[in-house]
Amino acid sequence: MTDTPLEVSLAGRPWLEHYDPGVPKTLAPYPPSSLLDVVREAAALRPDHPAMLFKGTVVSYRELDRLTTGLATALARQGVRRGERVALLLPNSPQAIIAQFGAWKAGAVVAPLNPLYTERELEYALNECGAETLVVLTTFYKKVKSLQAATGVRRVIVTGIKEFLPPVLRVLFVLLKEKRDGHRITPQPGDVWLQDLLRVLPESAQPAPPEPDDPALLLFTGGTTGRPRAALGTHHAILMSAMQTHAWFAPVLQEREDRVLLAMPLFHVYGNIGVLGTSLIGSNPVVLVPNARDLNDVIATIRKTRPAFFPAVPTLLTALVRHPQVAGGKADFTSLKLCISGAAPLLTDAQQRFEALTGGRVIDAYSLTEAMNAAVAQPVKGAPKRGSVGMPLPDVEIRIVSIEGDRGDLPPREPGQILMRAPQLMREYWRRPEETAELIREGWLHTGDIGYLDEDGFLFVVDRMKDVVKPGGFQVWPREVEEVIAAHPAVAEVGVAGVRDSHRGEVVKAWVVLREGEQLTPDDVQSWCRERMAAFKVPRIVEFPEALPKSQIGKVLRRVLTADHEGREDGGIARQGRIAVNGVDLYYEETGNGAETIVFAHGLMLNRRMFTDQVAALRREYRCVSFDFRGHGLSAVARDGYDMDTLTDDTSALIDRLGVGPCHFVGHSMGGFVGLRLALRRPELVRSLILLATSADAEPLWDAIQYRMLKRLAQWIGIPRLAGRVMPVLFGHTFLTDPTRIAQREEWHRQVTAITRDGISRALEGVLSRRGMRAELHRISTPVLILVGEEDRAAPLSRADPMRAGIRGAVLRVIPRAGHTMTVEAPETVITAVREFLNSVSD
Repeated sequence: MTDTPLEVSLAGRPWLEHYDPGVPKTLAPYPPSSLLDVVREAAALRPDHPAMLFKGTVVSYRELDRLTTGLATALARQGVRRGERVALLLPNSPQAIIAQFGAWKAGAVVAPLNPLYTERELEYALNECGAETLVVLTTFYKKVKSLQAATGVRRVIVTGIKEFLPPVLRVLFVLLKEKRDGHRITPQPGDVWLQDLLRVLPESAQPAPPEPDDPALLLFTGGTTGRPRAALGTHHAILMSAMQTHAWFAPVLQEREDRVLLAMPLFHVYGNIGVLGTSLIGSNPVVLVPNARDLNDVIATIRKTRPAFFPAVPTLLTALVRHPQVAGGKADFTSLKLCISGAAPLLTDAQQRFEALTGGRVIDAYSLTEAMNAAVAQPVKGAPKRGSVGMPLPDVEIRIVSIEGDRGDLPPREPGQILMRAPQLMREYWRRPEETAELIREGWLHTGDIGYLDEDGFLFVVDRMKDVVKPGGFQVWPREVEEVIAAHPAVAEVGVAGVRDSHRGEVVKAWVVLREGEQLTPDDVQSWCRERMAAFKVPRIVEFPEALPKSQIGKVLRRVLTADHEGREDGGIARQGRIAVNGVDLYYEETGNGAETIVFAHGLMLNRRMFTDQVAALRREYRCVSFDFRGHGLSAVARDGYDMDTLTDDTSALIDRLGVGPCHFVGHSMGGFVGLRLALRRPELVRSLILLATSADAEPLWDAIQYRMLKRLAQWIGIPRLAGRVMPVLFGHTFLTDPTRIAQREEWHRQVTAITRDGISRALEGVLSRRGMRAELHRISTPVLILVGEEDRAAPLSRADPMRAGIRGAVLRVIPRAGHTMTVEAPETVITAVREFLNSVSD
């Protein structure tokens, strides 16, 4: 007897035998339609059924269909064309869903963006996707307008969060929060309100609906290892993915009745397709949570709306379990039948604790943005396997191949690279054909993740290929170590990564966050691990930070945790590592435990080491943070973006991420320019400002000639030779001859030679951008100390005097026998001056 095509396609997939009863082995053939058809049919069959709930407001399917059809008419009148990209800068809200489906009905491609993007990140994303229309919440409007000229955005549509609040809440919001929290704005001429467009009556002649294979959604990857790329999904791909997930949850969730908590952001594939799309397939009302980090709001929303399904990430589940209301038994989560944890590995301990709290079930899952949520998940009723993320959903296939790519498919339980195939994989990285071809080969998506399948077809994700640690030639998967440490009753969170070691090449390091009131030593953690794993896997280094750095969707950022241990033995450094801001990793060091913080910012072509003496002296009284600008020291070298605005954005983001504001800001030369901009842009971050060898306003003609000459020299003789010639001029002979500065000079020269020619040109031109600041100096209200070297040729006293005159109350002090690098040439004098000034400010 000959197998049917269906039987042939199912052969060799052991996981199919372990599906929950009622879950189909395939959903093929899929209907040639889209989520637009799903909403339209629901509006016809169940017009009054709730599609979404938001703070007490209920939007029915009839209203959702009417509003989105009217918006499609309005967008067409605005000039939005078929295939045009419409970007959304919105939190989870009715406006976000209405704007997405309205743009789809107009034939546009939607690009949901992270509202927390910095200006630089937002500018990059808008240009990457080529958006011409942007729908933005009022609180982000000024940010959009500041960068619009640098993008292709021609239409800006504004909406306020109050528009879908119930009447009483709307009045309270207007009276108490709208102006105070920055929601009240006046759109500039040419910009329009979304609510005005929603009043447009649908025309009988609507824009032609998109075809199933038309592009629908551009979702940006996380960008933690480089600049984000936009993965393109079609309307049919989104529908297929949502149908698969709906079929998987059907044995537990009741269609139309059970509510789904939508706390995952709609700019991520998990929230947009995995939660919203799946809910629409089953007509399950979605409960919108605009900010999942507001745990009080999450708890209150669960209590009021009684959702049955809670898609989340491990960090959110862990944070909720630790919340005082939950720990104190004041939060009721008993309505939850099912929680799914995605986007990051779910540690077994977190799973067990949340299941005990809810009485429901928590399952793990796995997918990628590039797969358009083609998912692997644990069964919702059948017995899960500890440590497994589950099995492929209907029509999703998984293979494991050797990491080296030379041994083909691997047998069960042997780790290798995870390959995924499904009908809904992304079509491409937007207009990046070479990168697309590298990722998807012969229909298989090469995930870059390491894992294995067991005999039953359950997938176990070991780690990322790039994260494997190799101590002494062995291979250690960080997640395995994290699982062991997380099982300790005193541990709240843990991150594990490899760090360089002169003897072994690399060793395992663990960053362990303890539960409140608990205490552990590194020996305690290591002993716990020795009892449970091979000796080469036991962390050689253990630290106890207060928190772990995470991405917007809750992934622990191992690249940020990974720190170079150079100088740790003599520096007394409490924390060091890299933080990803604006597309680059900035290296920082932190020491001291004073109540107030000093942030040190170095000069052009130098690095944080120029403040070694100052940090050593002041850390007894202050918390001291020094960092390397992009392209300097141990921070990442970018191909562009070294101008003052970029460096200021980087610094602002770094201070926010480290939680060290408001701070005393010490800036040398270029770092001083950044300090001035920071004090003007975000005065709430700067407690006082200390400027070393800084001039706020240039002599235009001389500086233009000087820096253009340097740029030409960089192009002509090369950066390494230029560095040798510039050092004596800018940094003085003391810096060059002091034997204690050997390491600093070598590191300075290394990082200078690492900057690209384009980068050095941007850096030199960026210094010129301080021109014109003199007129703004009167707006600086924070206390300011200006230190000038008596023999400084790069920033002489003649440049500092106008700056002192422009800043009200600024103190000017000249340091004898010092040049541009006064921190190196006269360290004790600088320390004394800084300490006296800070004492006067504190007094």
